Amino acid sequence: MPKKHLVVLMLGLLAFIHADFALATSQKQQEAAKKWQELPYVGNFSYTPPAQETPAAAGVTFAIVDLYQTEGFAPWLAWPQFADFNAALKRDLTKIFEAKGLSVRGSFDSYELIPFQDKKMSDMYVIPVLELWGTPGKDFEYTVSGKFTIVLKEIITGELMWSKVIPLSGFSAQHLGTFRPKEKGNFDTISDFLNTGNRNDVVKGIEKQYPDFMATMAKLIDAEEMGIIKKQCREIRSKKGY
Repeated sequence: MPKKHLVVLMLGLLAFIHADFALATSQKQQEAAKKWQELPYVGNFSYTPPAQETPAAAGVTFAIVDLYQTEGFAPWLAWPQFADFNAALKRDLTKIFEAKGLSVRGSFDSYELIPFQDKKMSDMYVIPVLELWGTPGKDFEYTVSGKFTIVLKEIITGELMWSKVIPLSGFSAQHLGTFRPKEKGNFDTISDFLNTGNRNDVVKGIEKQYPDFMATMAKLIDAEEMGIIKKQCREIRSKKGY
């Protein structure tokens, strides 16, 4: 076969491969876009705490505030998919503390909105934190990772008294592929990940793990330890002049 014809044949083959790849990529992107536009799936976050102990037996009182949202990540809690998440989290944390014989006042939208009398009657306030991030992969998918943290602070001084971190297992979700990832493998900003991600995938992934990380949190909260921390809170208050 003449070299000229061979070159033409090779060019034609490359064009065919490129067109086929482009078509496949376009189809995958269309599938991702279609899934992304599905009706919102509202997460059902449910957890059953351990058996109830004697109410307030430990003599320690907590005030629970809203889930903390890190800067740049605030929009995700406003998604309709997470409409019930904050309320469920505070409800189930209350159940866990009460099941351990600990008292709970509230819950409250923020520390600033805890009335003085409730602060006066409480030893610590509880701040739940959920952080999420995404790592792009192939075929319009990314891996969602994150961690759930519970922070306890002395109610008057705001001194950090206790915190526990529970990592989430990574799970897959689709994205539209409209943002280029950074060289390090992460999106340029968290909002890029959020705005291109399939929100139903994200909420389903967290919904599935919710009972497990709440159960782990229940194991970590110990009434005896909280009693020891209460004494430390009183010492801190005394040193600060309260």
